[in-house]
Amino acid sequence: GDGIPDALRERIFEPFVVGEEARTSGRGTGLGLAIAAEIVRAHGGQIRLVEDDRFAVMFELQFYRKR
Repeated sequence: GDGIPDALRERIFEPFVVGEEARTSGRGTGLGLAIAAEIVRAHGGQIRLVEDDRFAVMFELQFYRKR
């Protein structure tokens, strides 16, 4: 894909946030990343969008081990 526009990067994990391309194509509800973020948080983890010039989009998921 083309990556995530800068204007959406702060809100990308909020429900119903979609890029213009997804909105005009009739595809996507903007729920996928919001649901993914809730699942990660429910398991005690964190998810974030990572800046990396090698990839259009890269996410980092972090989970903590209970001791």
